[in-house]
Amino acid sequence: MTRTSPDPHRHRIGLLADPHVHATRLPGVDGPALRPVEEVMASTRVYNESVPAFRAALEGMEARDVSLVLLLGDLTDDGQETDLRTARAILAEHEARGMRFLMVPGNHDMFGMKGRHLTQGYVIDGRVQRRSSQPAAGEVHDPGMRALGYPEALALLPGLGFTPDPSDLHWESPFGTADWAGRIYGPNGQIDASYLVEPVEGVWILSLDANHFVPGAARGSIEGLADPNHQGWAAVLRDRPYLLAWMTDVATRARDGGKRLIAMSHYPMLEPADRALALDLPLRGGAPDAQRDAVAEALRGTGIGRVVTAHYHVNADVWLGGPDGRVLANHAVPSPVTWPGAYRTLGPEGLVTHPVRPFPYAEGDPYAGTLPLDDYGAFLKAHYEAQMAWRYYGPEWPEAALKGLETARIAGIDLPARQVSDDWYHLRKGAPIPEERLRLYRRLSPDPLTALTRRLTAFVQGYSAAE
Repeated sequence: MTRTSPDPHRHRIGLLADPHVHATRLPGVDGPALRPVEEVMASTRVYNESVPAFRAALEGMEARDVSLVLLLGDLTDDGQETDLRTARAILAEHEARGMRFLMVPGNHDMFGMKGRHLTQGYVIDGRVQRRSSQPAAGEVHDPGMRALGYPEALALLPGLGFTPDPSDLHWESPFGTADWAGRIYGPNGQIDASYLVEPVEGVWILSLDANHFVPGAARGSIEGLADPNHQGWAAVLRDRPYLLAWMTDVATRARDGGKRLIAMSHYPMLEPADRALALDLPLRGGAPDAQRDAVAEALRGTGIGRVVTAHYHVNADVWLGGPDGRVLANHAVPSPVTWPGAYRTLGPEGLVTHPVRPFPYAEGDPYAGTLPLDDYGAFLKAHYEAQMAWRYYGPEWPEAALKGLETARIAGIDLPARQVSDDWYHLRKGAPIPEERLRLYRRLSPDPLTALTRRLTAFVQGYSAAE
């Protein structure tokens, strides 16, 4: 359990990011339909455990007396109808016990106005079956595989803040109180699902829909649109200036009215450690991203103050200040389906990170012994570490430095260099590492991530200079 400085407000709010709910029961299929090990190991997230992990996170919040939960996007794995209905039904169980949920869309929840075709593999009756909403030869036609567009997906997600609720003390969108027909932007006629709501007195939740669809190539796109995953806030600021102006206006009114403002966005406004270090460190001779910095400064200038974000599945806090005294704090929230497997709460105790530990897997072993199933934390850790070679080391390290990963001297002690760099990747995720090595790294700096960043950068630069 980790935390930041105390929050002076009395309300405890749950923060749940990237649950990627993926149903393992398909219409017309008897028994579980599990994703095969090959697809799980190629993914940033696990699929078959998402529903019990989602339930465990919500039950953990309920046990901590959380009554308001912010869903930070990627509620579902790919915006398919079965997944949307499954997730919404689970939320309804907790709503019946007094919880309120507010959501911001993620890039996995809905795609454009018409959706996109998807193909996925499932183990059914002991064999891998490829199911697709636009099948190729040898694949099973399954219309339910299609990722839905905004109109269809939003219709399956009522009561999550996208439209006014009778209990709300205040509600508006960037377009006032217009219905969906009046919340359209751009030449492609896309919906902006952003909103501002006061669910309890004195608390304003600003939900910022930064999904941005422009013409381009994307797998299965019905409208010929690019994946919003590759757009982010830079494209929003470029093409949707009205959203920035609205954010500035909301922040001003919140300060003038004595409201506690919490913004939520699926995409980070300040890059959390996992992504920022990959961009800034000279592991590949890279340089700081000037456009990213300009976007961060523009968002800081709105005065919104604090934003909670998702998307990268990391547990990190990043701050940006300026000469005008305004500070933007970006609190990245981890996912329950990737290492370290957690959610966060914001309240009198500050920002606290809570691990998610659902019951052990109970539907057999679809992984043929390649992943441990008796402990969910160990399961997610093994899944993450199995991907390090091709997802992180391969793209980020020069070949000569990779070959030279033998011994690293830390505070006078020789350690296997690969162990040290593995620890660095865990710290980038906000994930735990063994306490004895954490203490050793703190002998270099109070911030172990900073200490290892400097040491590994020097290590890589030395090999790059020798080439």
